[in-house]
Amino acid sequence: MDEALADRLLSSAASIDRSLDHAALSTTEREILGLLGVAWSTRAIADARGITPKSVRNHVTNIYRKLGVSSRPEAVRYAARMGIRPAAEQVTHP
Repeated sequence: MDEALADRLLSSAASIDRSLDHAALSTTEREILGLLGVAWSTRAIADARGITPKSVRNHVTNIYRKLGVSSRPEAVRYAARMGIRPAAEQVTHP
């Protein structure tokens, strides 16, 4: 197989894998990931969603596991690459 073709196929497979990971996130996880991407704190997310900070941390842990990342910066970079952003009404920080 041509090396350039092999590289394109591997790149496409990686993109598909990322898309599948993105699809594996629940709606709540995508919303929380979007808020992490605009630098909301755990407490601010909890207050805005009417849940406890522990619940937010549990969601963040699940996001890390599903995306195969281990930190907020990695998760935020993923969100930026995949175009995950908070809904317009959530953009104003509480």
